[in-house]
Amino acid sequence: MNSRDFYAQPPAREVPVLALRPRQAAAAIGVSESTLERWAKEHGIPVVRLDRAVLYPVREVADWLTSKTEGAEQ
Repeated sequence: MNSRDFYAQPPAREVPVLALRPRQAAAAIGVSESTLERWAKEHGIPVVRLDRAVLYPVREVADWLTSKTEGAEQ
């Protein structure tokens, strides 16, 4: 092993995205941040608030959106 091998970076691992910030979540859904915030308050879109961080869990938001599809079983 030479010094170049010793300092080489390990291959990057893909990290799954578990939650999105408001700007990211709004862009993913295709609405404004203010609409997203209103939907969280009025329509129960899943949101997690930890101190000052606001996060939208990807899986729960996708499930919520699917449940709002016309004709979806309620």
